[in-house]
Amino acid sequence: MQRDRVVPAPGGDFALAAALALALGGAASAETAQERQVDVESRTFGFSYKVTMEAVPEGTDTLRLWIPIPSSTPDQTVSRIGVMGLAVYEIKEEAEYGNRYLYTELLEPNPGGGYSFGYLCQVTRVEVVGPRIDGEDSSGPIPSRLLDPDRLVPDEGRPAEIARTVTASAASPSEKARALYGWILTGMREEDPAEWNGGKGDCADLTSPFIALCRASGIPALFEVGFSFPEGEAEGTISGYHCWAKFHEAGAGWTPVDLLEAERHPERTEACFGRLAPDRVMLSRGREIRLIPEPRSGPLPVFIEPLLEADGKRIETFQRETKFTEIDLLEER
Repeated sequence: MQRDRVVPAPGGDFALAAALALALGGAASAETAQERQVDVESRTFGFSYKVTMEAVPEGTDTLRLWIPIPSSTPDQTVSRIGVMGLAVYEIKEEAEYGNRYLYTELLEPNPGGGYSFGYLCQVTRVEVVGPRIDGEDSSGPIPSRLLDPDRLVPDEGRPAEIARTVTASAASPSEKARALYGWILTGMREEDPAEWNGGKGDCADLTSPFIALCRASGIPALFEVGFSFPEGEAEGTISGYHCWAKFHEAGAGWTPVDLLEAERHPERTEACFGRLAPDRVMLSRGREIRLIPEPRSGPLPVFIEPLLEADGKRIETFQRETKFTEIDLLEER
């Protein structure tokens, strides 16, 4: 494993470390998403992701950690990454979707000691307006892969039946997707979400059915997940995750869809079909994500939470803390 610069967190305060690192880190090394697109709204902020374990199971020989890290895409630029709490680690990238993650192994960890580790980074996120032509979004998976079902995104049976009915009068892929979007927001209330996403009762209960219906209609669709920021806030702690979708039309490109935002704010229904506000950070895309080295638990249906294994047994007793701060506030400090 490579040994890179580790940014210490004085007293375990990731927010302070983030302010220092971002203020002194210098210019971003890559062209920003904002520079690649003009006349769009954008936000630049510091983002920190911290994992805390109170104790390690007694007798553990090897503790393995996989922690998602945001990647640069046409929608966001990620720079100035500083890893905290770990002296030895790797930043890896999985092959299918290009998701990045922090990986390390701790040999014979102290069972009685607590551990805090994670990272901080700077993110510039731009407003995403679609459809966007293929040449502007050449990253990510091949669209044909996104016609295949995932374990939590079926495209046969009930989804296929609904897709045929809802899109019967639609001609183009975008017209079909718009009809499916409307059905999710109005006609799905009588459906059982457990048939579509395991009944989690979260934003995936809207996004997963939309993806399933698109794929059943022959439209490639992609799942993205991250954290959205409280409206009107310049800094804060983020608890729950936020997911959204994109669908692809040949010759037109990708169109974003934020069903949860539309459900929460019906007055934004039209805007949420074809637009993503820059009030978020994406941590991963796709489902059934295969990490290397492979966890004992196998592919991940969603990669937003850290994955910890003690001698191959998954650990659920940890705390994940994610924070954001607008870059203007960090520079003032």
